Amino acid sequence: MKKFYFLLFVFALFSSTISAQLIINEVLFDPASDITGDANGDGTRSPNDDEFIELVNSGTTELDISGYTIEDSYSSTIIRHVVPANTILQAGGAYLVFGGGTPTASGTGAGSFGTSTVVLASTGALGFSNSSEVIIVRDASGTAIATLDASTLSVNTGADASVTRSPDRTGDFILHPTVNGVNFSPGLKVDGSSVLNVKENQLETFTMYPNPVIDGKLTIKSKSNGLKKIELFDISGRSVLQTNLTSNVLNVESIKGGIYFLKVSQDNHVTTSKLVIK
Repeated sequence: MKKFYFLLFVFALFSSTISAQLIINEVLFDPASDITGDANGDGTRSPNDDEFIELVNSGTTELDISGYTIEDSYSSTIIRHVVPANTILQAGGAYLVFGGGTPTASGTGAGSFGTSTVVLASTGALGFSNSSEVIIVRDASGTAIATLDASTLSVNTGADASVTRSPDRTGDFILHPTVNGVNFSPGLKVDGSSVLNVKENQLETFTMYPNPVIDGKLTIKSKSNGLKKIELFDISGRSVLQTNLTSNVLNVESIKGGIYFLKVSQDNHVTTSKLVIK
């Protein structure tokens, strides 16, 4: 019997560790009343459509978030979003939910919020209040794995800007403009410098060189000989290149010089790394 309870304890501890991978990283409760509140970038400021919540997989392994729910429990508990089936969030990846509208930051369309998975609230709205809000994220079994009680924060959630962790993933919640004067940064790091899941170290599954790219050719090698899906984003998160690579050489001659973020996907491996093009 003791062995049985011990196994239950280990299982519960393991489950808790896995669930703790997903965190609430940034929330916009109160979009500014003018165009600066247009967080979804569709050209129209809306008090409902521009609300958003950014969830991040802070773990080192991918996470299946299918069936997860986002609840709003201001006056009564309401499920605002249900994550669709077959939704896998890569390590470090962000899942970005807007209240509505047509998320098209800078008019660039899908992929313009860094490498985040961008969706609209499945119920048609997030419906956040500007104070005393409690957001609960539950896994597919109904277990609460992340909670944000606005009334416990030391910042004003009704100040026309998002509340965000600083630094991302691990920090306390602050009012976004105190970092760089910007109201929000959906899909990007809090200082707007790069997409959320960028890691400064070299690619582990993939090897790429030279970096910086000088002659317009980038070599990308992996342990597999299969097709590689390539996506390139500028520092604002705008997608500037999407292609499928069957060889080991990526031609970036048409891309102007600057700092970019390269996302490489192959089989079940996805990695994003900083890339400099001269």
